[in-house]
Amino acid sequence: MKQVEKTTGKKPKKLAELTPLPDELVYIWQMFIDLFNATGGEITYQEILAYNNLVGDVSPFEIRCIMMIKNIRKES
Repeated sequence: MKQVEKTTGKKPKKLAELTPLPDELVYIWQMFIDLFNATGGEITYQEILAYNNLVGDVSPFEIRCIMMIKNIRKES
């Protein structure tokens, strides 16, 4: 939706209704994007395990957040 705003110069109503992501959670969003791009959107626990092997410790909290984002995106 941010791309729509950049292209049209207008903020989509749905974007205006969103709550901004706290700065301290932006890294989880980046983890999700990395996984999404690497898997074509098919993020599984096995994919997160492989990601963990590459980048280091992915906490249970981070895993829950990633899977929650995946599920919310899937519902949209």
